[in-house]
Amino acid sequence: MAITRTAIQGALEAERSFVQKGGRVEVASADWDDGYLVLVVRSVKGQRRVVIDEALEGVRAKWGDELEAGGIIKLVDTDHDRIVIQIAAGGMPSVGSQIWLFPGDFLGPLIDMWAGEMGALAAKRLRQTKEDTEPLQPVLPLGDAFADLRERQVIAVQNSAYRCSITIGPPGTGKTFTIGALGAYLLKRFPKSRILLLGPTNVAVDTALVSIDDWLRRTDKPDIAKKAKRIGANFDPRKFVDRPHLLAPGIAEKGAEFLLLEASEPPKSKVGEHIRWKDKLSALRKELGADITTVASEARLVATTVSSAITWHET
Repeated sequence: MAITRTAIQGALEAERSFVQKGGRVEVASADWDDGYLVLVVRSVKGQRRVVIDEALEGVRAKWGDELEAGGIIKLVDTDHDRIVIQIAAGGMPSVGSQIWLFPGDFLGPLIDMWAGEMGALAAKRLRQTKEDTEPLQPVLPLGDAFADLRERQVIAVQNSAYRCSITIGPPGTGKTFTIGALGAYLLKRFPKSRILLLGPTNVAVDTALVSIDDWLRRTDKPDIAKKAKRIGANFDPRKFVDRPHLLAPGIAEKGAEFLLLEASEPPKSKVGEHIRWKDKLSALRKELGADITTVASEARLVATTVSSAITWHET
């Protein structure tokens, strides 16, 4: 069955509906600490288990007969199943009562994209004609510089000659290695080419960009690597400590400052101090973002997440 715009929109809406149903936990103990509500929670019998980890930070929590009370989870102590909430409305829930947790709408930007002009263009691209399935460029041998690739990886890189190609494989089969080779090959073969490297998560974008940088070093093209840039504030500064050329001017220094602050994390038992540290860390994180318009105009490769690219396009 052909992939259609309607099918994609339906799948995204179904996934969002499932994710936003929320989950419940039971209050084992409740207390106040430095103005924050501190709850020890446990799973609700017979209900889908909610994992108590850092992924809950920033999630909305609600309780009460009409879910009239609630706030935002500011801190999670995984060792003791503790969540710390900044109250927005209501008071302390009673021991034995249940708390509803509602994650953010991370699929919203993608759903909006498919409903708008970009979605219409993407849907048009899905409808291939016979001419669209022919290679746009000659399929050439890769040469000795790419001798470390396996046969199927070579084919995946050569498939970049077509307007659209898909590389699929289970974990551990070398997809990231292949993506790195593909990016380096395109930048090397087409000196005037420009690449937009997108990924669904910041981890995926960082990993792919580092792989391309490795391949540019491997193929003795470090000068090209200086024209590749990571855009967006939520990259992992650790991955770029030895690769400052992949960041916009001044961002590497801010990344080092971020890592120093991150290393000074106070114990989670000091609730107020820890939350103030996290807020300071979040503020510094925002400073890691570069002016995407300026950087994109000068770079040959720009790497960012799908949601960041959509936001930039719309603004």
